Amino acid sequence: MIDSSSDNRSRILDSALHLFSERGYDAVGVQEIADSCSVTKPTLYHYFGSKRGLIEALLKDRFEPFLGGMRGACAYKGDIVHNLNQCALYIFSRAQSSPDFFRLMLQCSHAPLASELGSALRPWNEEYFRLFEGLFAEAARDNGNMSGRQTAYALSFIGTLHAWASIVITRCMETPEELVYRIVHYFMHGIYS
Repeated sequence: MIDSSSDNRSRILDSALHLFSERGYDAVGVQEIADSCSVTKPTLYHYFGSKRGLIEALLKDRFEPFLGGMRGACAYKGDIVHNLNQCALYIFSRAQSSPDFFRLMLQCSHAPLASELGSALRPWNEEYFRLFEGLFAEAARDNGNMSGRQTAYALSFIGTLHAWASIVITRCMETPEELVYRIVHYFMHGIYS
């Protein structure tokens, strides 16, 4: 027997993700989401309580596994270049395999902090940033010239990766390892020079 409860919840999340990523969170109404996945508005409210509850559930559902992979890529093992390559490869592969999630993630990162979307994303964004900041702090122990700059490096590297990931999604292109190598090489050149 198929669990329609689980199926309905998943269809709502998938539909909301697609609509939010295509048009933005504020431009999509609850009725439109319900209609797009053939459920009633009360059914949507049954699972999520509100549009805010829906975006929070969606972020939890998609961000937790994403951050799990990022934790592995950011686990410093004595070679910052290797870690940055792993981070870039992971982000680009996720952008290619889940373009709707990545588009939503990029939109969310530019949402006003006091907005419903901005406040729903804040805890996820903070953990994401802390992973990179922690990676650069660990690497600074081996590379003295990086000391005290982990925040700036984290912000710069995330911005670089997000800009490239946006291009990857928009152009529906593969990310060759040579491109990843060049991105990391240029970034590290700035640190070492």
